[in-house]
Amino acid sequence: MSDSSITGPTSHDGHAGHGTPKDHFTRDDALTPDRRWYADQEHSSRSGDENVTAGEEINTQNEELDPGNETARLTHEVQLQLEEYLHRLRALERSWKAPSLVFHGSFGPSGDDSPWRRLRHRDGPDNYGFLASKNETANLIKTLRNFRVPSFAHAALELKQTTLELAEALDQRHERVAKEQWCAHQLQMRLYHQAKMLKIDTSSHFFNLSGLSASHLMSMLSIIAVYYFRGLTRDASHFLLEAIGMIMVECVTGFCVTRGIDCTNVADAVLGDWSVDIRTVMKRFNLLPEFVEWAACLHCHALHTIDPGRHDFVEICGYRGCTGHLFRHSIDNVNALITPLSPYRVQTPSTWIGRLLSRPRIINSLITHASASVSGMEHDFWHASAPREFLDHDGRPFFRAALDAGEIHLAFGLFVDWFNAFGKRSSRGHSSGVLYLVCFNLPPELRYRVENMCLIAVIPGPKEPALQALNHYLAPVVDDLLSLWKPGVVLSRTATAVEVLVRGALLPLIADTPAIRKAQGTLSFSSKVSPCSVCAISSSELNDFDYEHWKRRSWAEHMEHATAWRDAPTQAARKTLEDLTGIRWSELLRLPYWNPTVYAIVDAMHNLFLGDIASHLEKAWGMQWIKPRVDPDGGGVATSKTNGRLSHTPDQQQEMLSNIVAAWKRHDGDFLSGKHTRKDYLLAVAHANKVPVSTGGSKREIATIMIGWLVMQSHDLQIRQPEPRPYAVHVFEGDDLPADSGLRILDNEELEAIWPIASRISLPTWLNRGPQYFGKPGIGTIKADSWRTIGTVLLPLVLILLWSKGGRRHTHFHAILLDNFLHLVAAVNLATMRSTSNDRRMSYLEHLQKYARGLVHTIPNYPVPANLHLSFHIPEILELFGPVRSWWTFPFERYIGVMRRHTNGKSGQLEMTFFNAFTSACNLRILMEDITDSGLIPSFTALFNRFFQRDVAGTGSRKPAPAQRRQGKLTLHEATLLAHRLNGSAVHTRYAASATANCVQVSRNVTMLSSFSLKETTFSDSTSSQTNCDVIAHVSSLPGAREEVAGRITAIFEHTRVIDNGAKVTETFVVFRPFMHLSPAEAACDPFRTFTGFNARSYRNQLSKDAVIIKANDLVAHFAGLLYKMKPTVEGGHPGEQTLFLIEEDTNLPGHRLPEYIAVLSLCRD
Repeated sequence: MSDSSITGPTSHDGHAGHGTPKDHFTRDDALTPDRRWYADQEHSSRSGDENVTAGEEINTQNEELDPGNETARLTHEVQLQLEEYLHRLRALERSWKAPSLVFHGSFGPSGDDSPWRRLRHRDGPDNYGFLASKNETANLIKTLRNFRVPSFAHAALELKQTTLELAEALDQRHERVAKEQWCAHQLQMRLYHQAKMLKIDTSSHFFNLSGLSASHLMSMLSIIAVYYFRGLTRDASHFLLEAIGMIMVECVTGFCVTRGIDCTNVADAVLGDWSVDIRTVMKRFNLLPEFVEWAACLHCHALHTIDPGRHDFVEICGYRGCTGHLFRHSIDNVNALITPLSPYRVQTPSTWIGRLLSRPRIINSLITHASASVSGMEHDFWHASAPREFLDHDGRPFFRAALDAGEIHLAFGLFVDWFNAFGKRSSRGHSSGVLYLVCFNLPPELRYRVENMCLIAVIPGPKEPALQALNHYLAPVVDDLLSLWKPGVVLSRTATAVEVLVRGALLPLIADTPAIRKAQGTLSFSSKVSPCSVCAISSSELNDFDYEHWKRRSWAEHMEHATAWRDAPTQAARKTLEDLTGIRWSELLRLPYWNPTVYAIVDAMHNLFLGDIASHLEKAWGMQWIKPRVDPDGGGVATSKTNGRLSHTPDQQQEMLSNIVAAWKRHDGDFLSGKHTRKDYLLAVAHANKVPVSTGGSKREIATIMIGWLVMQSHDLQIRQPEPRPYAVHVFEGDDLPADSGLRILDNEELEAIWPIASRISLPTWLNRGPQYFGKPGIGTIKADSWRTIGTVLLPLVLILLWSKGGRRHTHFHAILLDNFLHLVAAVNLATMRSTSNDRRMSYLEHLQKYARGLVHTIPNYPVPANLHLSFHIPEILELFGPVRSWWTFPFERYIGVMRRHTNGKSGQLEMTFFNAFTSACNLRILMEDITDSGLIPSFTALFNRFFQRDVAGTGSRKPAPAQRRQGKLTLHEATLLAHRLNGSAVHTRYAASATANCVQVSRNVTMLSSFSLKETTFSDSTSSQTNCDVIAHVSSLPGAREEVAGRITAIFEHTRVIDNGAKVTETFVVFRPFMHLSPAEAACDPFRTFTGFNARSYRNQLSKDAVIIKANDLVAHFAGLLYKMKPTVEGGHPGEQTLFLIEEDTNLPGHRLPEYIAVLSLCRD
């Protein structure tokens, strides 16, 4: 701030003054006392005299002082000016707050006690306000010292002295704070160097592109983008680089020739430092990752240095006696080359953090501390208990301490998984692994973007490392995480500061169950001694669902067993210990804060969708369609060309069962194992009588066991014969004790009844429907997203219509199965919402417990999988780390698909290619982000974003078509509806469609839209999309009351209006037509309302004639819809009586037209 801005208004001749404009005088002795004072002030201002003391008075030369009005006016003006200075000083004191200053540069030489050379406005959020306050205080002091007060203005002299003392005190406070924090910064920097902290030079992440011509920059970036995102080969990229260079030269040459300009050296002038090698271009833009490379042993997976100059360099592994070769030798021209047979490249978290924090967008959006949710709803990782309760090594809150220390503390999650490098459908088997790191300090909208993820390493194949061999690949990562934990690493520069201390901690380990167990150091979930890593139960206790009484594992106990295993002298001793405890050593246990019983999470995607939902349908219910064929003997329809099974009617089932029981009683093994007896019936009879037979045995083996078991029983034993099924079956399973794979519920007949109904369910475009004929062979592997839709949307709607009371395939047993399954659906929906709370977690446990107990009751011989037991621990994970979207594996799995697109197919180089291509592509996105922010080539960055911004396979959201916009005008009725909606939320202003007293008339001019996005979801009108227009919305039915109603969007528009403070605001509105509600009689037989926890209900398939206008944020979610009809079972009956639920294509009653209904399932995930 300049001095003139402090000292008062500026006079007409350009000099600072403190009163009315000065007259021009020819003689000084003609001045009156007040004018003499003004003249002296002007003279002092021009001379710039800064040596006037605070208490100096002015002695006037005119002895005849006029005591009249002129003197009083002069004294009053001086007093007012000083009071203004005092007011500004008081304002500075009121706005004072203790700053957290950021200094640039490293610590200076001993005795360097001047902090002001190290303070810049842009280096820290508090720097600007502090320096502005300091400068204004200094200017006030200078002005007050130069401000002359007449000797006769005694009150003004005292006010000046008081104001000056206050200003000097405030200035001393600035000096003291700056010096104290500068000394602390110096001490901290010296401690960093004394502790030999890892210091990372991040200068390479800051470079200026302005030296490149726009044509060069756009051309090179275009080729790099196609190279990474479209799989352009290296030779093709070299061709394009050379060809584009030629084109640029020819274009400029042609221009010069037409203008008569000398073009002798045009090639050198145009191309300059143009490169024709894609590798050189990548280095120029710093796209290649920083990594440490190791040689991995193909046999034992031990890591070794690749530097021949190091003392520990070897060519034969030697780890625990391993004799595996590590390198291959070759000759390139005249140079002898030595390259690893299995290279392992590691991008350490520390180096990745240096690049991450060099980006202004990232550093300005970091979440630095955890806080409990005020509403009780936890929406993110930082609302959960783990980050809030995580302590430093000194016992202080780790993420709160960062604010006090002026450091950056980061929270990470580690993902581990393996994949087939050639794709799941490829016959070539090559299993590669990945280690990803996610930074939870990024806000949710940035956290899982591909450029913000850290690919630490790609673990070389062709096979997964066995058991504890994964530790070799984790060791370098853990070493770096230990440095990040204590004492931390120093970044030479970030986007906002220099010499920044960064510390970090790994919290959740994220993976599917097999990978979790391997990385955590525990046996497989199929282990008898440790099927669960959280609680100490055995495999025989998996069907105990009283979770309140489960004994928990302790951190100390786990560490004790793991350390004992690590220190065991022989492999045999280790095997004995792991069989006894189920625990091995893991490199992650070297992290002093990492609790394996808490931080190894149960992933929701694998556990709930690929686990509970898929297992229930495929194993418990036996979902499988078997291709039928005509039996050559004409005896029925065989289900397979290989097994020749026939579809048996109930009478045929009864005959087969009676023959088996009779043969068993007479110990006729030949009949029981002969061609007239089917194995499925034989197993059903054995299970019904609790005979311990194996489902994998032959008929002869099963018959022998059954006869031997019967001989050992008493003579009066009553042999139980299973009841036949009331319908034809291909595979017979008894009701009470089925085979190990569960019941054959979803057999050919059920699936053929389900498929056509499921295909008619309307879904929004963002929801993955999955395969149409689920359960049918040859459809490929069903992914987690598809299982979610099938299990929580399609099947519940269809089965309620078919199996509930009145459904055309209803039986008492079907009704029990349906009720049990819907408890699982409710639990899965509760666990996977975008937010969580204690009430939701308890409700989840209630539904899951009812499902588990009902499952073992209805299918008692179904072996409870360990996955179901692990599901009971998900509420603990939700409490620790927040809603599942903060930590589930969907993003990581999708990025594996992205990575797999970049491969040269060469064994030994696959993982290196994956690593280089993926990390470089991420760095290219970061580069484009910087170019966008800098404003260079804006048209090109817009083009890049249009083609590649969402060019990530499997992101779960399709590119929405751009919204069509056109100008429109509301009708008077529509304007009235709009005014009604505005009045529902307005505080002071009242709106009306026409000119009305004390109301603002709403404009009828609008911009009509075809669609808009809300919470990353696209909503459309009914003319643009047949499904994205079906929504559930909050509608005000009564004053002050709002209810959720299903309906359809018929129009979308933007409207601009004037709000209370006079500003203009533009909002998006929706014309919404609700479906007609059911009558009380119809609602009484609505099958969808009877299931608690399943958010579905029926409406009449008829839109209300009265539309309403609502705001965009009144929309709740899309819905899945299923049309059906209800028909009275008694002629002339009413819908309230027993009914059948028919699909809309079913025939109407003669002379009647049945009303249509729509079952609506809310897809709200909040």
